[in-house]
Amino acid sequence: MPGPGARRQKPRPKKPIQPPFVSLADNPISTFAIDIDHEEGWHIIVNLLCKHLELPDLTTRRGLKQIHADFTRIYDRMNMMYNNNLDKEKITGGIVGIWAKMCTDSLLMHKLFEKGFLGKLWPLLGNLSTRHMALVALASVTHHGGEDARTEIAKQSPLLVRIMREDPNDYKTIELAIVTLCHAVQAVLLVSDKVPDPKVVKSLGIKDVIDVTLDNIRRLPTSPLMVQHAIPLLVAPTMHCWEVCVKHKSLLNFLAACLRCSDIIIRCEVMGGFIRLHHHDAQIEWAPLDPQRLIETFTTGGFSRRPRVSAAMMRYGPENTDIVNTLTAATSFQKAMQAAVGSKNLVQLGRTLAGLIVQTEFSISDGWYQAVDPKTGRMEAIDVGLPFKRWRDALPICAAELRKTGLMLDTDRADILEIKYYVMTQNLARAIPMAKAAIERSPDVAYYYYAVSLTSDTEEGLRYSKKGMKSAQITPFLKYCMMRRAVEFSCDQGLQAVLDPQPDGGERRELGFAFLQSAMEDSKEFMERAPPDSRHMEGVIDWNVLVTLTYKGPEISTDLRELKSAFEQRELAGEFLELTGIPHQKTFPILTARSVLDHYGPGLKEWGLVVERLNEVIEGSADYEHHKPAPTTKEDKEHELAAWLNNLDLDGQDEGEDGHGCANIKENPKRVELYRCTHCGNPSAVLRKCKCNKVRYCDAACQKQDWKKHKPHCTAISRSRP
Repeated sequence: MPGPGARRQKPRPKKPIQPPFVSLADNPISTFAIDIDHEEGWHIIVNLLCKHLELPDLTTRRGLKQIHADFTRIYDRMNMMYNNNLDKEKITGGIVGIWAKMCTDSLLMHKLFEKGFLGKLWPLLGNLSTRHMALVALASVTHHGGEDARTEIAKQSPLLVRIMREDPNDYKTIELAIVTLCHAVQAVLLVSDKVPDPKVVKSLGIKDVIDVTLDNIRRLPTSPLMVQHAIPLLVAPTMHCWEVCVKHKSLLNFLAACLRCSDIIIRCEVMGGFIRLHHHDAQIEWAPLDPQRLIETFTTGGFSRRPRVSAAMMRYGPENTDIVNTLTAATSFQKAMQAAVGSKNLVQLGRTLAGLIVQTEFSISDGWYQAVDPKTGRMEAIDVGLPFKRWRDALPICAAELRKTGLMLDTDRADILEIKYYVMTQNLARAIPMAKAAIERSPDVAYYYYAVSLTSDTEEGLRYSKKGMKSAQITPFLKYCMMRRAVEFSCDQGLQAVLDPQPDGGERRELGFAFLQSAMEDSKEFMERAPPDSRHMEGVIDWNVLVTLTYKGPEISTDLRELKSAFEQRELAGEFLELTGIPHQKTFPILTARSVLDHYGPGLKEWGLVVERLNEVIEGSADYEHHKPAPTTKEDKEHELAAWLNNLDLDGQDEGEDGHGCANIKENPKRVELYRCTHCGNPSAVLRKCKCNKVRYCDAACQKQDWKKHKPHCTAISRSRP
């Protein structure tokens, strides 16, 4: 077995490759220093140093393997030259440049980091003649380095801000500093699996970083490289430095104006930033319904006194609205519970309740059988001879009785009752596995897909929502609940796929565009066909506004006239919520839409001309065509989504992706192309290959962590079996 723990034949010992060296006595450093002092241009200086040190070609895998084979001796020689020539800036700067070149290999970068490479960089920033070389090295380290290296560089953000302010017209310094800050700050603030260290966050001096970046975007000419790093840098602090961001009106104005950028990846960056801005105060959607308030409003003519509300209900058909369905279900539920007192027929009760559950969300009331206590005069719970007192407890009891009939239809009803019980008691850990098992038996029952769609796992939730919407046994209530979930999940998955396309590269990015388009279409259908009084209408409209601004960008008029009907429909949805007593909630779409729309107009006034200039730079970039959704037909989009829904692997991998949340930048074609670790994505020339030759890993730890995923596809397993 070729996986972790498998036996391996003992490899033959290999002699380390010894690159020949010329001794210092044969070629005195003083003579070399005089020669190099007359040279101009870091490229020439670095090449002369490589030749003098007789280093292998660092632009090839073979050359980097030679460095790996004798790293200690090579480093010691270079370090000696560095320490002996601290007063010779071209030598120290050139050696740093060589080390920066080695950092394209993540394993070499880690070794250099342990040797104190960064400590040799900071002094070079203070010297104007070596500053650019030091910044190139920093940009390389943050581009290829790990979290530790980026974090250490991020702590020096105030130093980078200071050198940008020292010479505000040194465009190259500013560009390289912004590239470095982008990668370093993101490594601190955009780590999804942990909260950043508050001390490190404080050391960033994030307000100064924002100020100097905005100032240079406004003032200086820009390049694609600067645009593609400055905007992600400005977006990164919105989550963990939200207090600074919400007070920085110019920042939010700029980000809102960037929704008119030509590059959809930039627009996705900005929208993700606005969503993260409300991570600290956004609520999970939970809108309890007060049945008494609803009945009172309905019976006293509260809806008829609102002309727009009344007209909307009549157009849709009052009998099809959520309000009427909820009231009808409440009446039917009460009758069923009273009938059960006399008949004691739990099978019939279960069938009735299962039918109500798939019709409306508030189908089961959580109450008790009650009567007036003659002693106290108060309503008290009473025993009516049924095996439950609390009404929701009837669900699992009726489910057990239904399963005794042996009928497949009753088995489905029983599962619906039990799943509803777990949902009501907030026990999704039992509801979701049960629903998945039920799908295996009865794949046409929509309620099972609806239950799984309640998961917090956006990828799983989207897959089951989309499949559930196509179920044969579906009611309007279930259809629009899953459609609403699909809108949310599609937005989330779309932004993730566009901004972090690894490991599937360009094809995953195209899938992300398809998700966003799907969210736009599903939200539009919900707005057109769902009941106007749906309590989810307000949130879906906000998602529609956000995804439309993100996907279409500059195609939308500056006065947002295309969204006028959505704004009007949102006002109507607010009236329905007010009448039914459901409070306006502070969910992600609602808070994000409010922020975006509040800053959109002011942003265009303050930054409109700057964004137009940025668009000229973006559209002139050779990479621009890769940052647009490819023209697709409806059939193409449906095929792409269908493949994802069925969990099919999309072929292809783009190894040139940045992978740190920044838009893809076309690499120098002369840069050595390195393999990437299949598990963690680190590039290196000395990765270990699995016996199937399809995957590569940094070490045994990466292989072990990836084995479960790779094992089903490892062709070496079948070859190793007798």
